[in-house]
Amino acid sequence: MDLARGTLTVYAEIVTLGYTALARLQQARGNFQGALATLSAFAELADQRHFVPRLLAWAAAVQAELELAHGNLEAAVRWVEESGISASDEEKSYPREREYLSLARCALPRGTAVLVRLLHDAERNARGGSVIEILILQALALQAQGWQKQALAVLQ
Repeated sequence: MDLARGTLTVYAEIVTLGYTALARLQQARGNFQGALATLSAFAELADQRHFVPRLLAWAAAVQAELELAHGNLEAAVRWVEESGISASDEEKSYPREREYLSLARCALPRGTAVLVRLLHDAERNARGGSVIEILILQALALQAQGWQKQALAVLQ
């Protein structure tokens, strides 16, 4: 990431992945403020380099997930309201998959309708990592509704 800041040519999607992965790692290690600082540094770099809005939206979705994991439901709900996406959207395109997954996380246990559509698309297009994440979220949603057996079946 230090190298990406110093070069003129940057593949914006890879930079986005790097910053969001680092923020998730910092969050997992208990460094919530560091995670927020990493996402803030990404936003600054993205603004300087004129990254496409889709990548900024991706990072905002990750920040909503981190806020939710940190117990800041208000910030997560605010992101949902400002994101411009909803569970009732007919088309859930792959470029916005991260946003819809964040929406499902923020809306557990009610996010299951979003997950069904995302799972179908991920399976059809052989995106194994997405399939695994979606199935885990489905299991969490079912567990939150008190359906332990169904949640375990999804994981199986």
